[in-house]
Amino acid sequence: MDPAEIKLRQQLRNFRPLSDYLLVRQGVVTGDDDVFVVPRAELPQGEEAAYKPYLRDREIFRYKTPDSVDFFMFYPFEGKRPFTEQEMAGEFPERWRYLLSRRERLERRGPVRRGDAPWWRPAWPRDPNVLFGPKIVCPHLMLTPRFAVDLEGRYVVSGSPFVSAAAKPEASALVSFFCAVLNSSVVAWYISTYAFKYSHGYNRIEVALLRHIPVPDPASLRADRLVALLRTIDTAITEGPNKDLDERIDDMVFDCYGFSAVDRQWLRGIP
Repeated sequence: MDPAEIKLRQQLRNFRPLSDYLLVRQGVVTGDDDVFVVPRAELPQGEEAAYKPYLRDREIFRYKTPDSVDFFMFYPFEGKRPFTEQEMAGEFPERWRYLLSRRERLERRGPVRRGDAPWWRPAWPRDPNVLFGPKIVCPHLMLTPRFAVDLEGRYVVSGSPFVSAAAKPEASALVSFFCAVLNSSVVAWYISTYAFKYSHGYNRIEVALLRHIPVPDPASLRADRLVALLRTIDTAITEGPNKDLDERIDDMVFDCYGFSAVDRQWLRGIP
């Protein structure tokens, strides 16, 4: 290995993994997206309460999530409580008729055959209290880091991981801080080094990979530096990043890790 890479690996051993600070979970697994995901134009009128906005991989960019999406996922929960079959038939008749027409197909899903899920619901819907809280979302495949913040917990993601602060009182600040870390040059190196590779150099982002990423502890930072970083991140989340803003945040994250100017040049690939 390059001496600079050996040094970097040694330095990163001083940091705790992301999973020490936040929950890292896989998104909803429906077992049949063709049945459970519908375009906006096909939402049954008056039955919108059984659907959640669905964020596709191609709609996830750095920091900012879209203001609206074109697809929705059937997600039959009221708060944390799932709807019953009787409620579905009475309150969502159009959707229920459609599900009945696909019953044989849905019953072939593995979790249904094992008795782990009812035939008419997504196979693994995840805990709504975690899924719909402030979180970081990302595509399942990426060339370079594309982590975005969903502070309002609006979106469902499918298959790809998401990172949540759950019910912590400082959830929004933690999610914003670690989104900047995950979009940094340090994590770009970590992902390119440890992620499973697909064709054309795409990295596959899995829960286990994210859990082990070494990250700085926000509680160890000087208060003024942390506040300045969070304000800058807020601009990126609100407006979307530009090159100058991205580099400024990257430098602030380097400061959090304590890396030297030489380390920064090597990580950014600057001769």
